[in-house]
Amino acid sequence: MRTRAVSADSTAPRQARRFVADAIPSDLTMVAQLLVSELVSTCVRHEHPEDAVIEIAVQDINRSVRVDVALRGIGHSVQVDETVLEETGIGLEIMNALAYRWGVERDPSEWRGWFELRAEFPYG
Repeated sequence: MRTRAVSADSTAPRQARRFVADAIPSDLTMVAQLLVSELVSTCVRHEHPEDAVIEIAVQDINRSVRVDVALRGIGHSVQVDETVLEETGIGLEIMNALAYRWGVERDPSEWRGWFELRAEFPYG
């Protein structure tokens, strides 16, 4: 597993795209960059403490690549509404169209979005 932590600010999506490009197979790079950018942007758009950190993790799981994006409040309650991917309309559509599987999880101190891509992308 490879991980990287970035500050929850306007540079986070760009940093996440670069990290993912270096961490996954080249045939999945563009799709993974688009999806990680969507999840990281979700974290940045919503209220969080100034010291919030976004952690990105990439791992291989049974012929799939899984990318997790977690917004951690470092001792604070994280306030991210799960409907954020639906607010623009496009986020949910992108996830459904490109990810093999994806989801969102939330607890009082963390918001986590994740997706999996199959190595044989594109599907069909």
